[in-house]
Amino acid sequence: MPAGLLLPLAAGALALSRLPLAGRLAVDAIRRAATAQEAQLSAGLDRWHRYALDWGETEALFSVDGEPALQVHPPPRAPLGFVAWIDNQYAALSPERGIRFGVLPTAEDQWLELRELSIRT
Repeated sequence: MPAGLLLPLAAGALALSRLPLAGRLAVDAIRRAATAQEAQLSAGLDRWHRYALDWGETEALFSVDGEPALQVHPPPRAPLGFVAWIDNQYAALSPERGIRFGVLPTAEDQWLELRELSIRT
């Protein structure tokens, strides 16, 4: 889908998500269209880790320190880019609570350091 269409569609879905029946339909449509996957990581951010993403024809495997953290069958086919970030903001999509955005509290300053980055095709 062209990126120019996503913002108006997202705004419409957000507005519809506030209505009980329309909200459930909007959330269901977004969940079917979304290819995003997520996993909560237990690796502490106070020491160095090795992260790897192996993207193949039939699966994508994300691992931390050699241990699988998320496996996706099949992986999305769209062209990809690399982005690294750390923040405390979230966007959530659930049938029960609709579309939500927020900020999680942090106990201390956070930062992200990359020592080495390798991208191979």
